[in-house]
Amino acid sequence: MLNTKCTFYKNIDEHNWPKLKHPGKIVPIIDLLTNERYTNGTLLNNIRQSGYKSAFYNENKVKLSAACFSSVQDDLTVDRNDKNHLFHTGFIAFDIDTDKNPYLLTDGESMRDFMIEKIPYIAYLGKSVSNLGYWGLLPILNKDDHYGHYEAMKYLFAAHQIILDKTSDISRLRFLAYDPDHYLNHNAKIFHDSKITEETMSTLDEYERTPTDVLFISACRWVEAKYEIKFQKGCIHNYLLYLYATLRACHISRAQILNWIYNNLIDESQITTNCLDEPKWKK
Repeated sequence: MLNTKCTFYKNIDEHNWPKLKHPGKIVPIIDLLTNERYTNGTLLNNIRQSGYKSAFYNENKVKLSAACFSSVQDDLTVDRNDKNHLFHTGFIAFDIDTDKNPYLLTDGESMRDFMIEKIPYIAYLGKSVSNLGYWGLLPILNKDDHYGHYEAMKYLFAAHQIILDKTSDISRLRFLAYDPDHYLNHNAKIFHDSKITEETMSTLDEYERTPTDVLFISACRWVEAKYEIKFQKGCIHNYLLYLYATLRACHISRAQILNWIYNNLIDESQITTNCLDEPKWKK
């Protein structure tokens, strides 16, 4: 299962985004987790010795090698982004940091053992760049429901009093920090749960859906979560362009997207050229 491939970037520098020092590579996930050569060990050790969130830590963490563990990117010569997403790996990365989970500072090893025992979906668990927190991977059932699965993951961990980050984009980078004491489970259970938050549910209730609209629902959900907005009937604005671009990145035809948008989100009288132009994504 962990032999599936994702996108790896060597010695990046996010301060110069979107310029890459080296083109990305498609690498088996298991290699990134178990082979120390993918981690810039010297820089990582210097970062850890400088102290968590020190000036040196903040300045240099973004220069480490990194990977998109959920995404195989299409064009490897440009910086990763959701528009460049080609297909999903079937894994979602989660991050458990000390800011939201301060008990890691005093009892991190016990928490690690607890997660391994109580959460059978964990395929990988290891130390983060700070050497204080943890990060890991969960295999998911539906690759087209990345955001619904992640919402459900937050509830799963919260039930064990563990707080995950608010969002986890498909193309999110994970800075590599090889952990010789990592936990691997090649037989981890597939995570089936998917959840729509109450806020998103109230928005989706404004539309009438059929089973064939699953991809459009997922796209709406993604845009609403990422840009913290709500789609409503008659709402065009720039957010409609984000929805359009998300679906185009999923290789849905222009005609099918526009037909669905016009039938579900806006009235014919509200169609403007803004809806028809190819969108320019934000950095």
